[in-house]
Amino acid sequence: MSNEQMMDHEQETGEVVSIGTRFSPVPAPAVGWIASVAPQDIPCVDYEGNKAGPLPAECAMVPMPGTFASMAERRQRVVLVFDGNDPLRPIITAFLRSREMKEGAAQERLRIEAHDEISLVCGNESVTLRRNKGVLVSGTNITVDSLGVARVRGADTRIG
Repeated sequence: MSNEQMMDHEQETGEVVSIGTRFSPVPAPAVGWIASVAPQDIPCVDYEGNKAGPLPAECAMVPMPGTFASMAERRQRVVLVFDGNDPLRPIITAFLRSREMKEGAAQERLRIEAHDEISLVCGNESVTLRRNKGVLVSGTNITVDSLGVARVRGADTRIG
């Protein structure tokens, strides 16, 4: 089928012809959800109008191992684009935040992971975690509040 014939067919029927396979056009980008996880932590996605069932997807971001399983449990919504406009080759480009989640809403857990160092910085104040070198808290005024006992331990502890 020539390009012109394929375009005519698409206009008449709303179907797209690709490499001999006919499928319904998919809006790009599309919103779908993580439906399951395949071996090697590969997310499988589904979306409205998909007749093929959950499809293994590439992902533009690489979350921590095991994250896709919890996303599948709660049907995490995702933004999808399709490699070569082929609806059988989805790519996750973004994770959507729940509409019910309010700005600043607390999560049960937040895990940030880095190989060598993590720093939280606000103005002149900072908290830095260093691999094998401990935790550094730096700032103009540092306050430690405790509803219970506050303990300071170390091989060599200096206060003052």
